[in-house]
Amino acid sequence: MAVARLASAPAGVVPAKLGLFEDKMVGTAFDIAGYGVSNPAYFYGQKFVGKATARALNGNWYPLLFNNKFEAFRSWYFTDSPSSQHTEAEAKSWWKDTKLENKYELLAGGLKGEAVACNGDSGGPLLCGTTAAALTTYGVSFAVENTISSACGLGGGYLVFNAKMLTWVKVAIVQQAIKSLKP
Repeated sequence: MAVARLASAPAGVVPAKLGLFEDKMVGTAFDIAGYGVSNPAYFYGQKFVGKATARALNGNWYPLLFNNKFEAFRSWYFTDSPSSQHTEAEAKSWWKDTKLENKYELLAGGLKGEAVACNGDSGGPLLCGTTAAALTTYGVSFAVENTISSACGLGGGYLVFNAKMLTWVKVAIVQQAIKSLKP
């Protein structure tokens, strides 16, 4: 997580507020936006923007992505995973050992018809709100699950603002504001 401060405020832009992501928000449809490049000549880095449902705040990543269907995961792993070593031992290890960091990481998107973050989208917001004044950022993109056949179509990981992280970000913003006032 990082905080960047612009040299000057952009004209005509209302910044999104920062919000605390709560357990009860799992199941909520958020808006996501990415920073990746849109270049059809490349497989990766496509921009994805739209709705993404907050699916889980804890649990094993691959069982969540594949609805607890090991055979579906195994089929993807051996035929469509771009980074696997293609061994049975590694497949079983990925299935049971790759976990979301409880209450810090969120699985969102990847359901039929939803947007999903892709390569180059890290730092892209997880947003909710229908007006500029209500727009609130609840987290940022940090991971995607690539596929050879569907360019990042399985779901994305988001760091969410729990109480500890939200406090850290707010303190960092205040500290940067104070630094900018010093002669």
